[in-house]
This record gives sequence, structure tokens and C-alpha cells, in this order.
Amino acid sequence: MRTHFGAAIFAALALAAGSAAGQQSGQQQPPAAQQQAQQSQQKLTQAQQQLQQISQQLQQADDQQAKQLQPQAQQALDQFRQAVQQLQQSPAGQQAQQQIQQTQQRIDQAQQQLQQNPKEAASTLQQLVRSAQQLQQQAQQSSGGPQQAALPSDADHIVGKKVMSQNGQELGEIDDVLVGKDGKVAALVVTRGGTLGVGGKQVALEWNSVKLQGDQVTTSLSDQQIAQLPEYNAEN
Repeated sequence: MRTHFGAAIFAALALAAGSAAGQQSGQQQPPAAQQQAQQSQQKLTQAQQQLQQISQQLQQADDQQAKQLQPQAQQALDQFRQAVQQLQQSPAGQQAQQQIQQTQQRIDQAQQQLQQNPKEAASTLQQLVRSAQQLQQQAQQSSGGPQQAALPSDADHIVGKKVMSQNGQELGEIDDVLVGKDGKVAALVVTRGGTLGVGGKQVALEWNSVKLQGDQVTTSLSDQQIAQLPEYNAEN
């Protein structure tokens, strides 16, 4: 069974066993503190998902469309800011103050970009999505609760890259990463065709058919083989 990374990057990751995390932490927080930490992390996850979605839309939009998306992006950023502030006030957030401060600075940067040029804010919003994942991991470790499996290092920066065939043909763009319960990448969600995310077909490309060569992502599958793959549905 696969989990969905991206629409978000957090709910999509598998959770490690809570008992093992508790043994590693050595100390368990009181139930009330754990509940507060879980609530703040849940709010951060929800805000992170919204931020991931709007950042992808901004990346695919032209300048005019990006301006139309500005109110939605601003709302998502405001909710994300509130979630980070709530986490900061929780017992678990006290152990991640440096990371939280860096995230808040990046939120301010994204705020300025949204006001001046919404499309330019897309990359900063994506950075905030990654920052939220790191905050989740730090907060969960400090609270002694179940820990998120770390995103494999070889899949951290491939969202948005093109998938190429072995003969150099462009086959699609990576929209998301699917991570299994073991914390390992299972597949890539690749969009083929369409314009600005409209009319394209999403397929799940098995990770064992993919090869990373520096910044280039290639697959052993041909264009015809990928075209025959069933359409990916995040709900399944």
C-alpha cells in the first residue's frame, strides 16, 4: 500500500512504530502535552498540504493566472504561519526553535514575493513545504511520539523535474513522490501532456524503473509503455 507525498509531502509519508520512538527518546511527555503536540502537528500538516497545492498551481500558471491565484496563496500562507506559531508554543516546538525561526523568516520572504510577483513565490512556498516536514520530524522526536519516516535523500529534490527516456525523449514531469510504509520511495507521480496542469494524464511510475543521474531522471520504460499505464488517482 502506498502513501501520498505532497498534496503533499507529510500525510504521504509512512509513520514509524510509536513504541520504538518512545524507547529511543528515553522520556515520554505527559498525555496532555502529547495531545497538544499532536494537535499542533496535525494543523501544520493540513496547512502544509494547502501550501503544497497552491505552490504547484503557481508553478504551472502564467503571470496573469498567478495574480488570480494570489488571494488563495495568501490565505494558505496565513494558515501556514498560524500553524507554525501554534507549534512554536507547544512543548514539542520548544525543541525546534531554531528551525521555526528560519521557517518564519522564509514565510516573510514568501509574503513579500506574493505581494510583488506571485509566480516568483512558488519556489519559496515549496521550500516552506520541506521546512514543515523537518519541523514535524523534530517535534515528533522531542515529544516521544511516532516519528515520520524520513524522505529518502535521492527523492528530495526531484519534484518538478522532467522524466526522460533512455534515448533522451521527454516523457512527462514529476508532480509527486509515493512513499511506502517502509519509508522507501515506491513510485513517482508523473504528468504527461496538457497545458498548465489542465488536460494532462497522471500515472504512477514504479521507482524500480527509474534511474537518477545527477539532476537527470531517466526511466527504462518507453513512451508507449508509459502511455499504457492506468491513470493515477490519489484517492486510491
